[in-house]
Amino acid sequence: MYTARFVRDDGETLYFGYNYGSIVNIDPLSDVDVDVALSQGFQQVGKTFESATVGEITREVSGYLLGDSRVMKRKMLRTLTPNSFGKLYFGDGYYCNCTVKKTPAFKQRRFDAAFQFTVLCPFPYWLAADRKGQQIGKLTPSFKFPVNYKKHKFGVTDGSVFMNFINDGDTDVTFSVIFYAQLPLSNPEITNVDTLEKLKINESLQAGEYITVSREGASKRLTVIKTSGDVETNIYGKLDDASNLYYIRAGDNILKHSYTDGAEHALNTSVFYNDAYVGVFDDIM
Repeated sequence: MYTARFVRDDGETLYFGYNYGSIVNIDPLSDVDVDVALSQGFQQVGKTFESATVGEITREVSGYLLGDSRVMKRKMLRTLTPNSFGKLYFGDGYYCNCTVKKTPAFKQRRFDAAFQFTVLCPFPYWLAADRKGQQIGKLTPSFKFPVNYKKHKFGVTDGSVFMNFINDGDTDVTFSVIFYAQLPLSNPEITNVDTLEKLKINESLQAGEYITVSREGASKRLTVIKTSGDVETNIYGKLDDASNLYYIRAGDNILKHSYTDGAEHALNTSVFYNDAYVGVFDDIM
């Protein structure tokens, strides 16, 4: 037996598992359908592979509410409403972004009632709950009192413009990147040194400003937001037309950052992502 929980985007949470007064099953945990496109020419023997795509997946959550089920039934109906978006967790280690596709159904009995509901996951794989993140060009503050302004260093930079981001999952994943200006600079970018894919923003930054580029969440829509103090501005139009780095590939990803019109160590770049797995297993819980 394992535990599960559904966390709605507003924080409302349902817990499932023996310790929470229920027995739960999620199906499927690993079955993913692949749509394969083939072509066949005139008098060709056999067919030619063209492409393979993976679509969304529907997961059924079912089980039994142990003991008196009236309170839990009401909470499930209140939480798993139509148009509810959230995360379905398998144990504490994995989750998928989802929306409610079928609201809960129950056996009409007060004690040990069976239940069932379904969720639709636009991204079919399970994401690791532990989010990975590393920084390139990190500045560590070293301001101390008393201060000798002629000799004091206000910060120490690691000096590296390269970093290996390791994806231990089964497949490529989207990521978020934050370009933070420690000093004024222009046109921050990151590049995969092996594939030469890059992500560049044609924008200037003053010290303390930063740009967040993300293609995560249930929608997978790309967003580019510049933050200056308390003001956030959509600068999607500043995304360079040649940008094509949108995934952390499975395995090693050596990324470097760069910029123009700035002093040395002006940029701090942070990259965040979750490893993704085609399937998970109840015997590892």
